[in-house]
Amino acid sequence: GFSLETGTLELLRQCTAWLATVSGDRIRHELELVLKEEVPEKALKRADELDVLDRVHPSLIWDDWLSETFAEVRTHKLPEGVSKPDLYLALLCYRMPKKDLEQLAGYLRLSRATMRMLNESAEIRAKRDELARTGLAPSIIYELLSGYSATALTANLIAISSQTAAEHIELYLNVLRHVRPALSGEAIKRLGIPAGKEIKLVLKKLREARLDGRISSRREEEELVKAWAAERQPGPSGSG
Repeated sequence: GFSLETGTLELLRQCTAWLATVSGDRIRHELELVLKEEVPEKALKRADELDVLDRVHPSLIWDDWLSETFAEVRTHKLPEGVSKPDLYLALLCYRMPKKDLEQLAGYLRLSRATMRMLNESAEIRAKRDELARTGLAPSIIYELLSGYSATALTANLIAISSQTAAEHIELYLNVLRHVRPALSGEAIKRLGIPAGKEIKLVLKKLREARLDGRISSRREEEELVKAWAAERQPGPSGSG
């Protein structure tokens, strides 16, 4: 909230050219410190005004959309394991083209885990049209979003432009990702399904049935598996 003294401000503007001599590691470290601030958008907005963000990468542009999404982070109860700094970084990079994101990651020497999270966020964003469809079955929502980190999902929940898509992401985060079949692989084998790839397929089908409300108990799972096992049995051969 302070104002910079005129001479100091001028020196700052002149010295931004020297950022080219600073290592990406050092820039990343300073960015990490900024993202740990209580209100990091203040420093990032000032950095943009001083052309610092542009010198780090031309695709880093601060605007009202980022100010609003950063502020929204602090209104959400974040899922377990999701940190605000990681979420801020995902939002800062949310609109960057893949090529620019890779350039930035290489320059800042981002960790593999961080880069994986940013790539996941981009992949979810690319599915926004599918996620925005109304009337999606819970099993379809699960199929679209399973395997992604909670940070990448939360970034899209906050940033995605479609309210319907955001509702689907929220449903997955809060409910669908926790749905599991009651039967184990061993229990499925005892019900007549042979070991191997079929066990995995049956577990997937059981999860889908639970997600879509077609079954809701262990007993119903067992009955469904028995029916599938019976369908696999060869019928009696007729005599000529």
